Amino acid sequence: MWRREKGFVHAVDGVSLSLPNNQTIGLVGESGCGKSTLARLIIGLIEPDAGEIFLEERKISIADSGQLKELRQSVQMVFQDSANAFDPRFTVRRILEEPLRITGSRVKGQGSREIRIVLEAVGLSEELLDRYPHQLSGGQRQRVGIARALVVRPKVLILDEPVSALDRSIQGQILDLLLDLQKKYSLSYLIISHDLKVVRRLCDWIAVMYLGKIVEFAPRQKIFNESYHPYTKSLLQAAQLSVLKTGSIGIQGEPPSPLHPPSGCRFRTRCPFVEERCQKEDPLLTFRGAGHMAACHVFT
Repeated sequence: MWRREKGFVHAVDGVSLSLPNNQTIGLVGESGCGKSTLARLIIGLIEPDAGEIFLEERKISIADSGQLKELRQSVQMVFQDSANAFDPRFTVRRILEEPLRITGSRVKGQGSREIRIVLEAVGLSEELLDRYPHQLSGGQRQRVGIARALVVRPKVLILDEPVSALDRSIQGQILDLLLDLQKKYSLSYLIISHDLKVVRRLCDWIAVMYLGKIVEFAPRQKIFNESYHPYTKSLLQAAQLSVLKTGSIGIQGEPPSPLHPPSGCRFRTRCPFVEERCQKEDPLLTFRGAGHMAACHVFT
């Protein structure tokens, strides 16, 4: 009786994204909207209940152990909390050796060379190889996390709040590093962040997520200059990145529970422009021109 199911949480519901080669998508939204869950689905840490994930036309959402190993060599993740992202018993050397061992990509005699290459690429000295994570600064740990992801030469990096735990001065250095690495290694990035200033600096495309759904998707400049969805507008205004001609858009309260999302538009309980149609029909992402898509009944 204590294990009765009361419902299902659809942390990610009907999300569809396509990440172009050598480009960056930024995924933004409030805490709890499903951003990190989506990242873990892509990387294979969570098994999807439905839907499909493809890597270069290969279906990876139902991969066996061998395919999963190949996936994790092609798609790597840099986690938000660098302090807890490593085994505290491992030195930096072992942290960087571990992905090579697990993926089987370590060729005899080549492991040390690959480690030296990625250390240099992320701006770290070989003197740090015998240090433990607690002996590193926050910026150094984040660089080690990036190096650990790069050492197996992936095609895609997923970065979950890559600079949120760092001081402002260090944040700029890490952002510059990510831009340089993308050019050097021809990487595609999926960046999860609540900081729109970070997203504006790094991303080619931006997806705005609310309560498990994408409500707007567009090229970077379109989001910042011509956004449609009231939620996107409110995020920009809160970050002081937009001055709206129509005045302030204020949203009240907390997001609804994903266990019992509202009928119709999920944003309607907080939207100042809600109409009767919003209560009955869930708006679909529709094209607004030039790669811009939005899901809103009011702003069409």
